[in-house]
Amino acid sequence: MNAKKILLVAILLNVIFLAGSINAQNSIGVRAGGNISFLAPTFETYYTERLGYSVGVTGHIELIPNLFYIPEINYTHRGYLLYTPAFLDENLSGADLILGLSYLDIPFNFGYGGTMVTEGASDMFFLAYGGFQLNLLQGQRNRYREREALSGAPAGDPPAYDAIRTTDMGGNLGFSIGLGQFLFDARFYFGVIPLFDPKREGDTMNSVTISASYRFIW
Repeated sequence: MNAKKILLVAILLNVIFLAGSINAQNSIGVRAGGNISFLAPTFETYYTERLGYSVGVTGHIELIPNLFYIPEINYTHRGYLLYTPAFLDENLSGADLILGLSYLDIPFNFGYGGTMVTEGASDMFFLAYGGFQLNLLQGQRNRYREREALSGAPAGDPPAYDAIRTTDMGGNLGFSIGLGQFLFDARFYFGVIPLFDPKREGDTMNSVTISASYRFIW
């Protein structure tokens, strides 16, 4: 299934969930945040984490009391520093590579929570959630990083490497705290398939994301 078909299926599922909960408390909003990405679970010494960002649209659809579906589509940039990754390209034996990967993230998260109403103050919303996520690679923005001890980087800019999988999948665990129309979120994403093809040990994509959203509630 190609990226356009996956995106269409995701939109149709969101419409179905929304239509089935038209009388419940729902919201839609925009979100932005930062992430730190790393390759795990073995934490090999030739990988180092890097900072990235994420922007997108999000919402909450109450399916039954206190059970929510969380529709989202995000554009996310993740980065990794690879020390002399000759497994990607033999020319990289003399330089480090900063790998910059841009994804269209499509999560399918479900959560349990609710709203705490306080007289004279803004309502507070609490939610713990988890679910499945698909990540579709949109592009690579790679660059070399030289060190004194190395022989040097190849001439020109790094290419887009075919060994990077174009589709990644994994799971999310997170929690959200809302105050009025603002929502603050923290989540951990853990990949379940290798980032590189062919498979290498300890190379699944993982990230921690902190974000804020502004919601329209009805």
